[in-house]
Amino acid sequence: MRLSATTGRVQESGMQVAAAWATFLESWLPPQYEVVKNKHIVGEIDNGEPPEETDIVVLRPSYPRLLRSKSHILVGGCRRGVLSEINA
Repeated sequence: MRLSATTGRVQESGMQVAAAWATFLESWLPPQYEVVKNKHIVGEIDNGEPPEETDIVVLRPSYPRLLRSKSHILVGGCRRGVLSEINA
């Protein structure tokens, strides 16, 4: 499946917006809150649906360091999840 050039530019713009928000949050939040990008937040109960990717996740200070680099983040370890969407 091919994406149009317009769709690609909108997606790129969305990624730039997410990066700007992540940079802002990293500089604004206290240092114990880590900001990570492009993670899947997994709930406590499996509903059978795959988790959607979240652009920005603010992790709780208590979230284990070993799990922070994984692509899936447990919902209990998230302080906040942010999706940045640009509609064309």
